[in-house]
Amino acid sequence: VNIDNTGGFALEYEVEVSANWVGFDWLTVPQSSGTVNPYSNAALTVNTASTADLDPGGYTGYLYFNTNGGSDPNQVVRTDTVEVYMNLLEDNSQITQDSVDVPAGNAEPITLLDSEGNPLGLVLDFLNSQGGTVNVTRIDATPPTSASTPFDDPSSGITDPYFARVYFEISATFSGSYAVDIGFDYSTIPGVQDASMLRIAKRSLNAGVSEEWNIISQAATNVDMDNNIVYAQNQSGFSQWALLSNTGENSFIDVSAPAIQAAVLTPSDPGALEEVTLTVIINDETGIANANLHYTQGGSETFSSLVLSVTSGSSYSATIPSSDVTRNGLIYYIQAEDDLGFVSISDTIGVEVNFSSGDLSTSSALSSAYSTGFPIDKWRMISIPAKLDDYQVGNVIGDELGSQTSSTWRIFEWNDVSLSYKENPVNFSSGKSFWLYQRVEDNLSLATPAGETGSMNGTSLTIKP
Repeated sequence: VNIDNTGGFALEYEVEVSANWVGFDWLTVPQSSGTVNPYSNAALTVNTASTADLDPGGYTGYLYFNTNGGSDPNQVVRTDTVEVYMNLLEDNSQITQDSVDVPAGNAEPITLLDSEGNPLGLVLDFLNSQGGTVNVTRIDATPPTSASTPFDDPSSGITDPYFARVYFEISATFSGSYAVDIGFDYSTIPGVQDASMLRIAKRSLNAGVSEEWNIISQAATNVDMDNNIVYAQNQSGFSQWALLSNTGENSFIDVSAPAIQAAVLTPSDPGALEEVTLTVIINDETGIANANLHYTQGGSETFSSLVLSVTSGSSYSATIPSSDVTRNGLIYYIQAEDDLGFVSISDTIGVEVNFSSGDLSTSSALSSAYSTGFPIDKWRMISIPAKLDDYQVGNVIGDELGSQTSSTWRIFEWNDVSLSYKENPVNFSSGKSFWLYQRVEDNLSLATPAGETGSMNGTSLTIKP
């Protein structure tokens, strides 16, 4: 706090602090009294304290100055009061900043970015200037305001102001006058249900709860719904800026779970024992607290979990190790939780996996009835639990059984048209059962040509009234 003594007598002062919340003093003045020589000034240091003991929110404190600056220089009385407002942010809240140089003339619109290159949610479109520098701070909290904070709307549209939980402190250095359209990217703000009702308000830089909000008129407000930006048009200065509407028009609160888009796999057509990287876009108005990939192989009910890590912006990825990618296929789903605890779970997706010739056999198939081989001199049912590159019976089992003869092996399939069994079919069909009898070798291992996992599309049930 700057103390100016514009008079010819030494200024004596004493400071009383009133900033207590349930027993915690959150403002302190290391030196509460002093003297300022005539026609000079001094700086009074004010510190915050005990913030770890306070709840998030706005706090108002006061510095009461008792000085001899009244009519009697020999008498110390209360002459000045300084209101101090503190906005204490919640956990995980952010203060983000950017500084940009603006070229002279009608510059291209400027999107402000944080230190990681992410948009701050503010766009500046200079219509004319001689060039300068703009400094922007975004505060993700309700701006300093209360039920008693005055406001003025020249359009009379705002009668019960309700502010979004974000505001900007903007300062600038320009060599001359300028005109600028100041745009809020409302896609970065949660709970905007009706963008047409959004308005922008301004007041002096670093203003507290007692300072009046000047609401930009409706004539100077432009809502660009194609780009999700609301503009205060043709402004000639910077200060504290906020977004608002009437109570009930927009909630400015995230009540939605994260939106999980369709994932992309690399490679898109994986092979057995080949690692698979999954990349997915997850969006949320508030922010993602955690995201996980849950996966298993076909035929298993036990899921493994991997953390989905941010790659850039809203893009997340995780890599399934090669040892977990088998001919049985992959099954996965994604779960994401936002900062407010809302959870989304994606659809469960199946992924076919390619396998090589000989990989699928009676001994290796999951839950095979013939894990020790196909028996001799017994009629047994057999089916192909996969999509094969070659379904010809002779090419699938002929290499183990040899040429088909009635004395070596026989195979039958059911015919739905004739309602009878047909001997020696030409082709197998995925998932269809066939009766097989062989006299070549007991416990004979039968293997298939190359192929991929059977359909992983799941089951669709249509419920009819």
